[in-house]
Amino acid sequence: MYKNKILPFPSPICLQMLIVQFQHLDESFYSLFDNHVGMDHNFMNDENSRMVIIHYDQEAGVAREIFAHDTGDKARIYGSSDLLPTGNVIGNSYPYVVHPNVPDRQYHVNVWEITPEGETAWRLGVKGHNPWNPEDKISAYPHSIDPEEEPPVGWLVYNAERFYEKPTISRPCMEGASVRLNPYNTIKTSEDMAGIAYIYDAQQQEVLAKADFMFHKSWLPRNVDIPVPAGVAPDTDLQVVVVNNWKDSNVFSIGSTSQLPQCSEVSSNRLIK
Repeated sequence: MYKNKILPFPSPICLQMLIVQFQHLDESFYSLFDNHVGMDHNFMNDENSRMVIIHYDQEAGVAREIFAHDTGDKARIYGSSDLLPTGNVIGNSYPYVVHPNVPDRQYHVNVWEITPEGETAWRLGVKGHNPWNPEDKISAYPHSIDPEEEPPVGWLVYNAERFYEKPTISRPCMEGASVRLNPYNTIKTSEDMAGIAYIYDAQQQEVLAKADFMFHKSWLPRNVDIPVPAGVAPDTDLQVVVVNNWKDSNVFSIGSTSQLPQCSEVSSNRLIK
């Protein structure tokens, strides 16, 4: 994994990736799949395709890579890189040449989930037959209609996405007299979507407080502070209920305010805090 690489913005890589996948997460962050193919349609410096997250300093006009994962594949056109609520990055790639006899090179398509530290959380590899000679289980073969052409053949994944059955939140903490949490919607959306968070007395099933907020469209963390009424005892067992625009809801038992850590004490391994 490469971090803190400084790039003038827009860079040649960013312009190239505009064709493949270049996502606006917000005004400061972008995700892209760097296929690493140059203007001559060859892989630059014979290097592999990468999943990348970029921070853009608008005032300085400088972009900085805060995450990059070398997929080990050379994918001419398809590929993706998406930030998840966990802080991990999910994406997909495919090899330019398939090697059936090489354990790490035998797949038509790879799907990856990578932690902020660059570790592989999980990997899905999809195997397939040699489209040019299905009986040949040994020889390497190009994963395209022609070694010099871009369109791939065999199993393909254009984009890898994740979704959740219910809204989710990060671990809550105390910010002054408020419970702070980061809510995430069930799916990524094209724009921010409305949500509501409630704090319940878990024993009495009574609503103690609520907060209206907007889910971030790209699953970036967004602080939502819910003031806890002064009369609530510090040892009251609490629940948080989060509801999205489609009335999907989820219930989280968070314990009492006396048990929650102060937000200043909570560390995070997220790429984007």
